[in-house]
Amino acid sequence: MANIHVVIEDKQTNGFSAHTTLDGIFTDLLDDRTSCQETDEQVREVMDVYNNGTDEGKRALVAEYEYVIHEATPENVARWEKYHGYRWEEWAK
Repeated sequence: MANIHVVIEDKQTNGFSAHTTLDGIFTDLLDDRTSCQETDEQVREVMDVYNNGTDEGKRALVAEYEYVIHEATPENVARWEKYHGYRWEEWAK
């Protein structure tokens, strides 16, 4: 799943992430989460919980940031395009 394009809805803003893969958004969110930790032990704990190599762990972190992952169906892609103002094909390569 990680390298398959998806539409990522941001529930905080009612918009859509520019990221179009689970791996893409996960990497940024994991960097954010680990940068907020004060000790190496806390960083290791975060890595153990989320960076375990499974889509399930990645999805858990993404959900904590109030994002919802949708399949890249024609309807969802159209919503993404309307929000961003450009064609999906130009972005999701």
